[in-house]
Amino acid sequence: MKTAINIMVDLETMSSAPNAAIVAIGATTFGNGARSFFQRAVHLNSSHGEGLHIDPNTVLWWLRQPQPIINATFNTGEAVGLREALESFSEWVHAVGREQEVLLWRNGAAFDNVVLRSAYTALGLPAPWSFRGDRCYRTIKATAPHIIAPVNDRPHEALSDAITQARHLEAIWQARGASPPPEPAPLLFGSRGNCGGYDGGMMTHEEPLLNPADAKTGDMRS
Repeated sequence: MKTAINIMVDLETMSSAPNAAIVAIGATTFGNGARSFFQRAVHLNSSHGEGLHIDPNTVLWWLRQPQPIINATFNTGEAVGLREALESFSEWVHAVGREQEVLLWRNGAAFDNVVLRSAYTALGLPAPWSFRGDRCYRTIKATAPHIIAPVNDRPHEALSDAITQARHLEAIWQARGASPPPEPAPLLFGSRGNCGGYDGGMMTHEEPLLNPADAKTGDMRS
């Protein structure tokens, strides 16, 4: 039996539809020790030009967010076309583990993975993970309401959201005495841009797991 590679992904989009226009992709491997991060800002015109959906209500929601969040998400100076972003994500996923080994986690069964796969389909590109590898972090966290998620100082930034969700899932696994997933091989790729101290491209970073002893109990943060 092959070893699985766990990846948490988060998207920022301009719609809640399954074919939403993507404006940012963030992802992290997780488990023990070294992590590999991925981040790309995507030109909205590129996503819309490929037929992906823009919802006016979502646009208005973004306009109500704090300016630093808007600036970080719509970082047009560092944004790339949708095709380049998806091809870069595929390269990164293949580097950390072959398709059949990838478990792609997201916060909600019906959103990030679905939207991401729809974007690959719209461009006629193969998705870099099998549908058998789709996993839902929200389902797991609902079973552990006493384990509070780490504080996310940069909400609605794709990479920050992915890292926070991954650390919370690790804390839940550890609190249950489950063996953590295997450590991915250290990777270091070229970068693009910068977001909150995380390189905007693909990279490895040593980050300790959240110690479950430090996790407080109480109401779950959303």
